[in-house]
Amino acid sequence: MPPKVEIGICLVVDDHPLFGEALAIGVARIDPDCEVLHAASFGQAQRILERQPNIDLVLLDLMLPDVLGLRALSTFRAELPLAKLIMVSGREEDAVIRTAMACGADGFIGKSQPLEQLIAQLERVLLGEHVFPATGRSDRTDRSSQVTAGLSPAQLRILVALADGRLNKQIAHDLDLAEATVKSHLSAIFRKLGVNNRSQAILMARELIATD
Repeated sequence: MPPKVEIGICLVVDDHPLFGEALAIGVARIDPDCEVLHAASFGQAQRILERQPNIDLVLLDLMLPDVLGLRALSTFRAELPLAKLIMVSGREEDAVIRTAMACGADGFIGKSQPLEQLIAQLERVLLGEHVFPATGRSDRTDRSSQVTAGLSPAQLRILVALADGRLNKQIAHDLDLAEATVKSHLSAIFRKLGVNNRSQAILMARELIATD
């Protein structure tokens, strides 16, 4: 008999009510006693965390109305170091998956999957596995994958913050880095992206990893 998985408190962050409810159903199938909280935006999720900081599982939509989902992921990882964080999206391109991994995700689940498969992947993450789709897909993001493949995990996290419009001082604070270290990483990022300044880098960063 497989081990019983106990979740505790789950936070579902998704602005699509029907899919958010489907995620809640999947969580309840794994642990009927789990308390499931819902947020339709990053701002709502932050307010929930202020009241209830002991979240055990976060299911996070990539496309949020008020912030880049990957940026929210990086923030949740800093605020919830012990929680399981799973990115949920219909986009499974290499660039997005690699960046989610760099930002601290424990798993990446596609929205197109049947509920039973989604539940099985949730269980694997909760049992300690890291669950991500196979990379190497050939699609419209080939260029994105090639460019982001040249960036280190730290540089990918900084790229996400850059795409979200964060200043160097804010990035340094969020990622617990010295501002000089952030500047050094940005110089390397500019070189690898083939751009000359911050504005060009922001535009390219949003093209590479931001949602449509």
